[in-house]
Amino acid sequence: MAKRKRRNNSFDWRKILSPLLKGGLLVAIVLAVLGGIIYVAVFKNPVFNVKKVLSNQPLPPGMRSSFYGINIFFISLRSIYVKLRDIYPYAKDIRVLKRLPSTIEITVQRRHPVLFTRRNGVIYPIDEDGVVLEANASLPREILEVYLPRDVEIREGEAIKSESLYLALDLLSALKKLGLLDVFEFDYIDAIQPFELRLRIKNGPLWKFRGGHYEEKLSVFKKRLMSSFLDELPHLTKNSYLLFLEDGTITFNP
Repeated sequence: MAKRKRRNNSFDWRKILSPLLKGGLLVAIVLAVLGGIIYVAVFKNPVFNVKKVLSNQPLPPGMRSSFYGINIFFISLRSIYVKLRDIYPYAKDIRVLKRLPSTIEITVQRRHPVLFTRRNGVIYPIDEDGVVLEANASLPREILEVYLPRDVEIREGEAIKSESLYLALDLLSALKKLGLLDVFEFDYIDAIQPFELRLRIKNGPLWKFRGGHYEEKLSVFKKRLMSSFLDELPHLTKNSYLLFLEDGTITFNP
């Protein structure tokens, strides 16, 4: 009896994989060629070499020129930011941007003192956000001193957390907005009392404020400057005071 031929059920994977392997190899070659073209066109192209470094603040000698000729895509913005933070430790904001094809743009927003306070013989400038700047730095003559409670903590580079200071900054903002800093020459703001701010005119009366809403109260005061209500104001002495009450009433003691 003749033997039956065994049926071959084995599957030849090579017939399927071979075209795929050839196709994958082709794709890999195409991607490699494209990658090489992009690399040469972008990373080796002199068009993308840094030619300008724009900055609104002075930079250390050599820092600007150190970027020239380097491909802009190889420059670390984070590294530049860290260096600038060391140069300008009290800056409010620092931004470093790449402007294609070949420009680095640096913007440093510096803090400026609006008040200062003293502690143990040391002068601490304070900016509009209540941040303490470099101690004993030179200050413009028009900067007012603010007296703060002794328990208020003062640290360079940190914001002062004090309701007294916040009120003093609000009062200063109102004075600037209404132009009263151009009319009167003030000496200091006393924010030591918990419910009362005191503003001293140089060689003149003391202004006392109870409650907030400084802009509203000073706006009323500014209007009354033009009327006969304060005819006696020029005659007020250093021992006199004006009292700005919570209800908006203004009284004075000659």
